[in-house]
Amino acid sequence: MIKILAIGIGIIALSLLVCSAGLITLEDKGEEYTVIDAPLSPEGKYLFSMNVDTGLEDDLNKGIISERLRNAFKTQGFSLSENVLIKKENDYEWTVVNIEEGRFFHVKKEDEKLIISTGGYPSVQQESVSTKILLTVPIGGIHGNFMRLNPGETGETYYTLYTRNGGPGEVSYKIYRVAAVGEKEEMAMPEGLEVSIEPSKFIAQPHKKYTSKITVKTSPELLPNEVNLSKTGGRAPTRQYVFYLQVIFEGENETIGDDWLRVFVEPRRIVSRVSGTGEEVLILISPPMVYQPCGSFENSSITLKPGETKETYYTLHTGEGGPGEVSYKIYRVAAVGEKEEMAMPEGLEVSIEPSKFFVRTHQSYTSKIRIETSPELSPGKYVLCMDISGVGGLSNRWLTVNVV
Repeated sequence: MIKILAIGIGIIALSLLVCSAGLITLEDKGEEYTVIDAPLSPEGKYLFSMNVDTGLEDDLNKGIISERLRNAFKTQGFSLSENVLIKKENDYEWTVVNIEEGRFFHVKKEDEKLIISTGGYPSVQQESVSTKILLTVPIGGIHGNFMRLNPGETGETYYTLYTRNGGPGEVSYKIYRVAAVGEKEEMAMPEGLEVSIEPSKFIAQPHKKYTSKITVKTSPELLPNEVNLSKTGGRAPTRQYVFYLQVIFEGENETIGDDWLRVFVEPRRIVSRVSGTGEEVLILISPPMVYQPCGSFENSSITLKPGETKETYYTLHTGEGGPGEVSYKIYRVAAVGEKEEMAMPEGLEVSIEPSKFFVRTHQSYTSKIRIETSPELSPGKYVLCMDISGVGGLSNRWLTVNVV
C-alpha cells in the first residue's frame, strides 16, 4: 500500500521541509507521518539572523552569495543553487532569488545583523498610478500569471491589450525567459522548453481590445517524469521558469502592457521509501506561492473636529491579480467587522476617488479618501466599511472616524 503525503515544493527530507508556502515539518510517529503547514503571509516569514561584517555586505552589494551566507541558508534547510540573483533594494535591504526554484528571500541589515525571511512580493512597480493613466493609456495583462506543467505537457494562457485612446498603430510582442518577476534581461532557454505568443504583431485601433494566445511547450526530456527521492538525496528536481512579455505600441508615448509569466515544471510522480520499513510513499507537491492581491489604508483611524475635512489613502497591490476592473464602495457600519450598511449621519460625507478603474498585474494603485464633517455633526465614533470587488483574494476593510 502506498501512503500519500502532500507537501510543499522545496528541499524534501524526512526531518524538516521548507517551502515557499511556509514551513512544513514531517514528524515521525512510528508508521504515521503528520504534515504541519504554516502558511506564508505576503510580507514573508522570519527564518534566521546572523552577524554582519563588511565583507558579507560588500558581497551582497556586488551580487555575490558568500560561502558563509550560503552555509547559513543550508543550515536552515535551504540549498541555494549556483544560479542565484541578488537585487539591491536600498542601502540596507536585498532580495535573493533562487532562480531554479523561483523562491524569494528578503535580507535586511538591522543593528549589525542580517535578518533573513522568506517570500514577500517581487519589487516590480511600487509607485501609484494617476487617474488619467487609469482611464486613457493603453493597458494590458496576462490572464493567469502562473502555470503548472509536467514534462511533455503544453500549457496555454492569454494576453489582452486594451487600447483605450491609443492607435491606430502597430503592436508587437516579444516573450523570452528572465531570471525572476520584475527582471527584463534575457536568459538562455533550456532545451526542451518553448514559449510563443500569437498573434505577435498586428495593427490596433483605438477603444478596442486584442487577445493573443501564449503557448508553453515542454518536452519529456526537460525533467524526469518519475523521481525516487531515496536515490536523489531527498531533493525533487522541480524548476520554475519566468517569462517576460514586452509590449511595443507604435506611436504611443506610454503603454502599461509589459507582464511576467511564471511556469512551474515538476515530475509527474515522486516517491520515497520510509527509512527502516522500506514502505513506498507517494509525494504530492504543492506549487510555489502565488502573489495574491493585498491592500491597506494609510491610516485605519482618523480623528477630526466637527467642521474639519481630512484625507487619507488606500493602496492596492495587485500581485498576480488581474487584468480586470476594480470598484470600491465606502459606507457606514455599526462596528469594525460588520458589513450591514447604516444610514450616514447628517454632516458626515465620505468619498473615494478613483472608485472604479481597470487594473493589471504587478502594480500599485492609490485612491484618495476624503472625509468631510459639518460643524453640526455630533461627536462620536463612526466606522466605515470599504467593499472591494473585481480582484480575487481581497476582503473588506474598515476605517474608524473619531469626531471629537
